[in-house]
Amino acid sequence: ENNINDKRIELERLKRLITVEAEKLDDPVERVIIKWRYVMLKSWNEIISVTGYSRTQVFRYHRDALRKTNVE
Repeated sequence: ENNINDKRIELERLKRLITVEAEKLDDPVERVIIKWRYVMLKSWNEIISVTGYSRTQVFRYHRDALRKTNVE
């Protein structure tokens, strides 16, 4: 049970870190994609459906956003 709680705490820590880094992105689309994917744990299909962008466009925004962040 401690291990599960430790993993939950680590997950929340990572989500906060990702949120902070996402907020630094200038492009609002990149921010949304990063937050939805890594904080809200949305699938690629959900992100594509909600944004209305093609799969290629979403992946391009995602790639560009990751290149601009300090999360490793």
